[in-house]
Formats: sequence, C-alpha cells, structure tokens
Amino acid sequence: YQVLEYTGTEWRANNSRGFFSDNFDVAIHPDWTNQVGTWTINGGYLQQSDQTNANTNIWAPLTQNLSNRYLYNWQGKINGSGTNRRAGFHFFCDDATQTNRGNSYFVWFRVDQSVCEFYKVVNNTFTLMSSAPMTIVANQWYDYKILYDRTTGKMDVYQNNIMIGTWTDPSFLTT
Repeated sequence: YQVLEYTGTEWRANNSRGFFSDNFDVAIHPDWTNQVGTWTINGGYLQQSDQTNANTNIWAPLTQNLSNRYLYNWQGKINGSGTNRRAGFHFFCDDATQTNRGNSYFVWFRVDQSVCEFYKVVNNTFTLMSSAPMTIVANQWYDYKILYDRTTGKMDVYQNNIMIGTWTDPSFLTT
C-alpha cells in the first residue's frame, strides 16, 4: 500500500515514515538531490539524458527501518545508443552521495545483454551477486517492482508483474 496526502498542490508521501511517492507532475521536487547527470521532467516522467556518464545519480531520503518489507515500484523505459544500455535502482543506501552509494543494493536492467543483475555494495565497492535472464525492448515502457525483506535479505524483481529473479543476501542490510 502507499500512503499519500494532498498538500494543496501535489500528492506526497511521508518519507520519514517509510513512504515515498513522486508523480513527477511539473518539476523535480526539492526532496530530490541531483548528484550526477542531466535530470528533467518529460511528459510526467523523470528522465536522465546524459549518455556519456556511466554512473548518474538522483536521490531522495527515505527512512527504511519501520517495516520488515519494502516495495519499490516505478515505470521506466530504456533507450539511447550504444551496446551497453541499462538503467538501475539503488536501495537501502547509507550514503547516496558516494559514487556507489556507500553500503546498499542495486539492480541493473540491461537491454543489450537481456539480463537483470543483482548487486551488493560494501564500503562503496559493488559486487555482482546474481543475475537472471529477461527481455527488455528498447524504448518500451515497463512496470518494475523490487521487493526487499530486511529481516531475511530476500529480494524479488518483477517486470510487468512477472517475476524476473530473486536473490537472498546471507549477510543482509537491515536499515
């Protein structure tokens, strides 16, 4: 579920209570910090258009120690040029300002390699932990979900409500 309130100008969630939502209606909300990359709102979606930077980063704070399970849900499409087109999502980050977000997890969706990759970051160094085959058609919208259980370390990834892959971290992050 998602708890939202209308502030008089937009629908927002309380990030200090473990909820976050942004519909990207008009402008990038001040909750976000543009760390690296060219981020804009295009047609109600957040868009990153800097293809020369391999590690772009826009982030917002979220308290993630109030529930046992977290659902991250967004819609996205990947396009551009080259043979290494990808998009990713970091979560459970302890320092979003670092190049690899300190200690965290992230999932990469790779168009040209047809794979979903699960990574763990420890002391700002990332390691590929698992991967799962998947189909991503360039320039096509998909609905993505990541479920993370901070009491077991299990994460599941879905594309259009179809499970793509799962991985469980034996020494998992709890906050």
